[in-house]
Amino acid sequence: MISDVRTIGGDSGKKNRSLNMSDSDAACYSSRYSDLAGKNAKDHFRLHGDQEGRLETCARDLTDYESLTYLHTFPELQQKFGDGASALK
Repeated sequence: MISDVRTIGGDSGKKNRSLNMSDSDAACYSSRYSDLAGKNAKDHFRLHGDQEGRLETCARDLTDYESLTYLHTFPELQQKFGDGASALK
């Protein structure tokens, strides 16, 4: 197992994603992270969120298959929500 990973060169592969953050992504970012408390979402992501590993886009909806797979992967979710189509609601 690799215990120490270093980036060789100056490019980590990340681009300045905050410049591409849409208004709807900014709204999702603000609602997802309550600690923003009225701060500008695009600025916050650029200055702090990216380094903290925060998600800057709206999360997509899972398909029923993906949802059931996730549900079946975590038995504690099945205990709380049940199994099958009724659990997806």
